[in-house]
Amino acid sequence: MSMQDLKAGRHWVERRFEEIAQEFGAPRALTQEDRWRENDTVRRHNHSMAYYIELGGHLTRGEVTFWNVDLEIAGTGEPTARAKLGHQIREELVSFTRGRP
Repeated sequence: MSMQDLKAGRHWVERRFEEIAQEFGAPRALTQEDRWRENDTVRRHNHSMAYYIELGGHLTRGEVTFWNVDLEIAGTGEPTARAKLGHQIREELVSFTRGRP
């Protein structure tokens, strides 16, 4: 896999995040600075994406961590990797909204 595949995977995740956030009725804004970071652990390599989201009049910064999925593979258009990333985004936003009134 290449750096171009990683960039394509990140871009796809950002677009998908926007689509899913709209389903929740949330205007969204991805952070403009330091949006992505990589987390190396003993067993795996994870990527985290920071975002701002407004729900119920409250703007909150959050971060979704993608685990056990390769952003580079998603960048090549692989459907299973993209489905898993979309699921993780949706779970993050569901978890986020559960704590809101």
